[in-house]
Amino acid sequence: MTGQQQKPHRNSADRPRVSAHAFPILTVGRYRLRFVARTSGSLPQWAGSTWRGAFGHALKQSVCVTGMKHCAPCPLFARCTHTRLFETPPPSGQGKMRKYTSAPRPYVLLPDAGGTIEEGGRFGLELRLFGSANKHRDLVVQALERSAWKGLGKSRLRFESSGPVEAQINSLDMTPGKDLPVLSGDLRIQLLTPLRIRVRNHYVGPADLSFGDFFSILLRRLSMLCSFHEKRPFETDFRALVSQAHSIEWQEAALELVRLKRYSSRQHSALDMSGLSGRLSLACHDAEPFLPWLWLGQYTLLGRGCVMGLGQYTLDH
Repeated sequence: MTGQQQKPHRNSADRPRVSAHAFPILTVGRYRLRFVARTSGSLPQWAGSTWRGAFGHALKQSVCVTGMKHCAPCPLFARCTHTRLFETPPPSGQGKMRKYTSAPRPYVLLPDAGGTIEEGGRFGLELRLFGSANKHRDLVVQALERSAWKGLGKSRLRFESSGPVEAQINSLDMTPGKDLPVLSGDLRIQLLTPLRIRVRNHYVGPADLSFGDFFSILLRRLSMLCSFHEKRPFETDFRALVSQAHSIEWQEAALELVRLKRYSSRQHSALDMSGLSGRLSLACHDAEPFLPWLWLGQYTLLGRGCVMGLGQYTLDH
């Protein structure tokens, strides 16, 4: 656990100065799918990996016209909807983003907790789409429904849709005074699903998660989502902002390691997906300069495996 010492109040002059165009604007579509089980069976407690694998296969079957087993050599790779959503290569010559070999996937899957589900049992899945991916929402929803119908997990648990999809689409503007709330007290962060952050080729443990690492990885994710999928990159002094983040300590950090594994059909082996769970907090004056990115991160999730629902957190203040 990191220290709980409260840091002295900082002057506004010490905080990074940013322009009027320094904050992210991201379209977030939230779609709630509901299912009823056609058979009895079970799903892993954290079932996001199961849904993601089935979704990828169903999506490819929906759009693939060449039938090639591997996508990368396909002559339609750069224009394929499956590629853009599920593989997401970065556009060539994308300025400062050209150094990345892949872009963040423009979706997140948040299934209900798994376990044993009897025939007739109910199950829910929240799909989030970011930026331009929302124009493909019907295709994505159909692929998820097809995955559920064919069966999920080792027991091939089968579902059918049990009602219309609830949709909420918002363009979230994190410019202060727009959609960003005013911070009225200390900021508390509750990790809802295991958080996996990799720093210098190692996954961070409960005693080693710094605010600087947490924030810099979130900032990179949001910058890439806005650049690749919203086409509205935000410009700020990234170096100064990250440097300040590394100078701040958590006011409280009560974390534990949650053991988690998933089976990879491609690698034919179990993969370690363990991550951090618990709560964190920042003093109000420390959190204030970083609130636009921390607030938006609630919608995009953070860290490795976030497309499968890992790295979900909520803020309270």
